[in-house]
Amino acid sequence: MNAAPQMPLVRDPLVQRICVGLFILLMMLPGIGQITGIGCNVKAFEMREPHVLPGWPQTAANWVAWPGKFEAWLKDHFGFRNPLVLANNAIRVRILKTSTSSSVAMAGFFTLASDRSNRPAGSTSFLQRSLIAGST
Repeated sequence: MNAAPQMPLVRDPLVQRICVGLFILLMMLPGIGQITGIGCNVKAFEMREPHVLPGWPQTAANWVAWPGKFEAWLKDHFGFRNPLVLANNAIRVRILKTSTSSSVAMAGFFTLASDRSNRPAGSTSFLQRSLIAGST
């Protein structure tokens, strides 16, 4: 069986080049932002001190801990981090109608939050019990 050749969605070469150029620019944007320091102000948006760049490890224990420390620094200093986080949250809440937290359930105008910090280990929340009861 021979499959018919697929025609591109956009046939105009200029439009294809513009789309490829925009894609490449969007992929490079976080790197450009990190180099220039744009959108990396964690302290202003999250009201906490950002992680500091870890020094070069000197001992074996430091070598084991270094990747995690570097990753924490990179996450805090990622270019355009704050706008990307805000865009992700807006997409998840407004378009996908899901919560950005696993302890918050959203159902239309009703929002139920669960604070796991004050419950004993192994206990279930009202939301978990009602979901379990509703699935049987």
